[in-house]
Amino acid sequence: MRISKSVALIGALIAATSMFVEAAPLKVVKVSGSTILSAIPIFCNSTRPCTTVDTVAQFSWQTGGPIAPSASLLSRTVTFIRPLKPTLKRTVYFYRLVALGGSSTECVTKVVMDFGPVTQIDYDHSGTLSDVVVVVVKNAPPPIAGVTSADQVGNTITINFSPGICKTLFDSSYFFGLAADTLPQAVKVQAIVYGGLGTNPISVDARVPMH
Repeated sequence: MRISKSVALIGALIAATSMFVEAAPLKVVKVSGSTILSAIPIFCNSTRPCTTVDTVAQFSWQTGGPIAPSASLLSRTVTFIRPLKPTLKRTVYFYRLVALGGSSTECVTKVVMDFGPVTQIDYDHSGTLSDVVVVVVKNAPPPIAGVTSADQVGNTITINFSPGICKTLFDSSYFFGLAADTLPQAVKVQAIVYGGLGTNPISVDARVPMH
């Protein structure tokens, strides 16, 4: 009951805020590499280590009958210490949505999270700072969903996918990431499922920056 009320309150606040504040588009850039860490323009070694933590949350958009997980959301945080500011721990927050099987016309088309301020990084070494990075890992099974756009209203960030991540085995998104200068906290985010009976926000466990 408490979680349901929290999700409803977040949805109401997002709707109310959107009436008065125009969404600001975030700059999205795509990079390729052999690993996820290749998207972070830093060098990790014994004197400047990176700390990587993964958590996975399964969720379902089924209604009625036995409830089986429909998909999972991976939160991967990579934290490192900035050389010129050792007290400041920068963290890049990566996410990936993966369908767990079955067949359905229902698809996750966006993720909405109370993320807070985004730290821009020159992910692709172009000399231009970006907000969101999409990572295409070499030799990995091809996902179907890339991030088409992202926007922010206050602390709320919406990530949009096309095509959506549907309830079909092996459907997934690319890893996408955002950075912040604060450490992670566990929260609920919303996976927006479209299809079937309409649009349905699903509460999912994830990790975002403290703010």
